[in-house]
Amino acid sequence: MKGLGTRQSWTLFVADIAVLAFALPSALLARFLSVPSWEVVRIHMWAFVCVAVIWVLVFFIAGLYEWRTYMVRRGMWERFAFSVGSVGAAGFTLFYLVPVFGITPKTLFIVYIAIVSLGTAAMRMYTGRHIPEKNKEHMICIGVGKDMDDIVNYVAHTPNAPFVCVARFGQNGDAMVANDIITCVHREHIGTIVMDLYGEATRSLAEHLYPLVLEGVRIVDTATVYEKLFERVPISAITRRWFLEHVDGRTSLGYEVGKRVMDICIAGGLFVLSLIVYPFVACAIYLEDGGPIFFRGERVGKDGTLFRLVKFRSMASSSQGSGVEKRPIITRVGNVLRETRIDELPQLWNVIRGDMSLVGPRPEYPNLVEEYTNAIPFYPVRHIVRPGLSGWAQLYQENHPHHGVEVEETQEKLSYDLYYIKRRSLIFDFDIALKTVRVLLGRKGR
Repeated sequence: MKGLGTRQSWTLFVADIAVLAFALPSALLARFLSVPSWEVVRIHMWAFVCVAVIWVLVFFIAGLYEWRTYMVRRGMWERFAFSVGSVGAAGFTLFYLVPVFGITPKTLFIVYIAIVSLGTAAMRMYTGRHIPEKNKEHMICIGVGKDMDDIVNYVAHTPNAPFVCVARFGQNGDAMVANDIITCVHREHIGTIVMDLYGEATRSLAEHLYPLVLEGVRIVDTATVYEKLFERVPISAITRRWFLEHVDGRTSLGYEVGKRVMDICIAGGLFVLSLIVYPFVACAIYLEDGGPIFFRGERVGKDGTLFRLVKFRSMASSSQGSGVEKRPIITRVGNVLRETRIDELPQLWNVIRGDMSLVGPRPEYPNLVEEYTNAIPFYPVRHIVRPGLSGWAQLYQENHPHHGVEVEETQEKLSYDLYYIKRRSLIFDFDIALKTVRVLLGRKGR
């Protein structure tokens, strides 16, 4: 299961590049019904290269290179149609509204979009096709617990998963006998064994099963498979040993400098542009109840230090904003600001100041941090990095905690935060920043 999904994602990316490269000469041939001269190709080439770059970028933001999109297929074609429409609108802008290339292709652009759409759709139909069970990699699962249950259930209810669990040992108190497992491996042609390599119940099996590795069988830890499938750290794996192996409080100077430069450049540019809407937002907030325009509240930042977070006020001025309200009073203007995420624009100033970053765990109220520190083991570890405007948990957690002490939901959020902390890099930060655009366009406030 090593590199799960990576090959599929790269295959789609390379296939899309090939389709985009093939589309322009094909569209010119279809449009003019003759082999185009080099001069005709040259005139159109850079404009359509720009469209191709936009195409790939939009598909990336839409999650159309994520392997789980094709395993689950939920909303895949809706994303595809929206992405094609977005590229079409971008092309129309480049060719007509802001004619930077000096050409105004009509039929040619339509033919080009049609060719690329059909080609990329065909690749996704091929990638997302149902995989017959006989063609799937066979695996067995050894052990008990919620993490193992989640893995087995996910595989069982995902028809396009490239593997199938043919047997499970240790369930319902059954004895885990090494000879039975080895016999099953040989009989079912097992390629992967998933087990808790650090658990007390399965540790004694390791010395009996290791010869299978010499036969080409992969033995993978449950936590590793869980992370690859669900892209978060399983809560059961969060132990002192896990932190010693996977979390480093220090980061390279190159990463820190690059991240800070990215924060200042992007946040600074967005802050200047956002000033255009400040007068309108300020008037709307003031006219509704005459209260202050901005909300300033304490949050916990890097290394547990406190800072003052700035937002446009979205709650009634009578609300205290301590983070523990069960039913916060949100104004009508505030509801619009929250849905559109406009209320968070002033936080760009926090990013410029260095209190926050563009990407990282969301900052929390001090009183809630105290509650969670007492209730959730290792909770303060999330503070070894700067909090962010967006983050891995904001993108993928479904039951995001809001107001009040919500230990279970926050524990799940911690599992996403630790996944980010474990893998943080400039490329990962840029990936999250781009995918945040999808959240904003979908108006899915986290």
